[in-house]
Amino acid sequence: MLNKCLKLLIFVYCLTFSQSLYSQVQIAIDMDQVKYIQHEAIDLTMHVINDTGSQLSFGKSGGKIEFLILSEINNFSTKVDPYKESFNPAYGLTLGAGETKKMGIRLNKHYDLGKAVRYRIIARISHPRLQNAIQTNTPLNFEVSPGQLIESRSFGVADVLDPQKIITRKYSILGFHENRNSVYCIKFHDDKWIYALHRLGPKVRGVPPRHDVDSFSNIHTLTQLEPKVFSHVIFSPDGKKQQELIYRASFDNVPRLHRDTDLGKISVRDGLKAVEGIDYIKQGNKVKLLNK
Repeated sequence: MLNKCLKLLIFVYCLTFSQSLYSQVQIAIDMDQVKYIQHEAIDLTMHVINDTGSQLSFGKSGGKIEFLILSEINNFSTKVDPYKESFNPAYGLTLGAGETKKMGIRLNKHYDLGKAVRYRIIARISHPRLQNAIQTNTPLNFEVSPGQLIESRSFGVADVLDPQKIITRKYSILGFHENRNSVYCIKFHDDKWIYALHRLGPKVRGVPPRHDVDSFSNIHTLTQLEPKVFSHVIFSPDGKKQQELIYRASFDNVPRLHRDTDLGKISVRDGLKAVEGIDYIKQGNKVKLLNK
């Protein structure tokens, strides 16, 4: 009789503990923005909370995080599968008792999100010690837009395998309407590949970005961020951002790109170089001028 009672108590405890695990693990996802231009990096932030009172480890023993991504094709009935079926962003994750982990994931590194449509995403976490998988309460919606081509330019770059050979590459300036704001973007590509895409800045008074290629095949852009604030960015031929400097307009002159025709050097003329923390501060992707 005692053994039966003991077994019953153990069963009830295990059931209660299992339900406790189920109710005390939470997962949530968010994004910095909900509208993207095609081929732009789509980053998602995931929050996992472990209030079970015990450590949870994810690895060979089990446990995973999955994403259910649906595109609006056929009224959100089309599922977007990961490139690799084994994709598990939780692999190697250890959640201590009472711990919250924040994880960043570049979605389009693992999923084909190149179609210009709307998407819905749900995150789900499972573990052998959890009675059931737990998922986010409501889907997170985001949209991919094709953007509008403004202009495109070809330039030459040395072939990595054969430095004597010059291959042709392109960069394109695109317009992108995000909610109520218009944004300028730059895309680096050729006939086969898209190497990078970056946002340059907002459309201010309809002034398009200025751009040019120097003698090393680096691309320079000068974009107006605010009426008196300009951003000079240097990109490598494959689209990596190498440097960004902020300039402000003087009383008489507005910054402009200048090309040395003999040396092929690109510089900024007629602008005052601004110092971060003194002349301006960065608030996310925006620049706020301090001394107007």
